[in-house]
Amino acid sequence: MTRLHRLRRPFWLVMALLLICGAAALRPRHASGATAYQEQPFVTHVLRYNLSEAGEVALIWGVNGWHMLPEAQRPAGTTIIKTTSDVMQTPMKRTNGSFEVTLQVPAGSTIDYLFHITQARSGVKADAWDLNGVPERDFNTVIVANGVTDVPPTISLGQELFASTADTLSQWTAALILLCMTLLLAIIALRLYARDPYMDF
Repeated sequence: MTRLHRLRRPFWLVMALLLICGAAALRPRHASGATAYQEQPFVTHVLRYNLSEAGEVALIWGVNGWHMLPEAQRPAGTTIIKTTSDVMQTPMKRTNGSFEVTLQVPAGSTIDYLFHITQARSGVKADAWDLNGVPERDFNTVIVANGVTDVPPTISLGQELFASTADTLSQWTAALILLCMTLLLAIIALRLYARDPYMDF
């Protein structure tokens, strides 16, 4: 084999490898990520929250790691609120002592969610959050088919309201004590200022 033939062999090998790599780069890719997610069939699923003490509950939620659905796919009344990021907030409908919301999401989606209780059944305003126990870890439900998921509460609304009232009472008590101490010190200072120093002898 001549020297020229020995040089041509590596050249053709390199050219063949370049052609294979180019063909692989130009080959159509399979749908992945957001595209594949959007191509999944949609299913209808009801989340039911069973907190009979509540009068108003909102679902704070996201999909597959707290991402938002396109606006056209969100339930009626859904708004966007800011927590650590933008998330969806949907009012839940009271039905037979429970609260329900109907979601339509791509099959296989994971719903990440919390419950925000804004009013007790008695009509008392509230600001309580059900974060799925202690430590807080959010609720997660994988939606694979049409159906209903019943979610039991992990808080007692009565205890939450009592705790918030107790916090407010303790703040007012501390403020009142501070005010009394300030007045007492002011009276002592005035008496010392008004004292006749010659009366000490």
